[in-house]
Amino acid sequence: MTHRYFLKALLGISILPALFGQTQASQTQTSWTAPRTQDGHPDMEGIWTNKTITPLERPAALGNKAFYTPEEAKAFAQTTLQRTDKDQRGGGVRDVLNAYNAFWWDSGTKVLPNMRTSIITDPPDGRIPPLTPHRQAQLQEQAEAVKVRCQRPGCAIANSGQMSPADKPKIWT
Repeated sequence: MTHRYFLKALLGISILPALFGQTQASQTQTSWTAPRTQDGHPDMEGIWTNKTITPLERPAALGNKAFYTPEEAKAFAQTTLQRTDKDQRGGGVRDVLNAYNAFWWDSGTKVLPNMRTSIITDPPDGRIPPLTPHRQAQLQEQAEAVKVRCQRPGCAIANSGQMSPADKPKIWT
């Protein structure tokens, strides 16, 4: 008795989406919108991981090639993993420099599932565009302002015009 009731209920539940013309998946695809912050900008909160060997920028040698073929992706992964293998033990200084093997790095071992040649998708060449002349001028102005602020003794440009603790007068010591 309970078996028949269970089967009827299961059959009824599985038929409901067909009767109403759409499934839950199709409803979410058409009704989903990207979350926004209070000021209307896209909400970028969350966790970022760069656990892929796909480079941020497309290598210049690939030109405008947006995707790898499966064979190219496999070859790229193999050469990249060999080149970045931190577990190569050779003794001496190199052994010390490679003290943190691959276990400690979150670099990933595969290209992106869509086999893109870069994480950047726009512009189409997959590379970070150059700075605009306006932004270059702004950065130049900032650099000049730091140099002007750092005319006093004991000021290093590296610390943006603030005296380092070692350079402060030692009046109270």
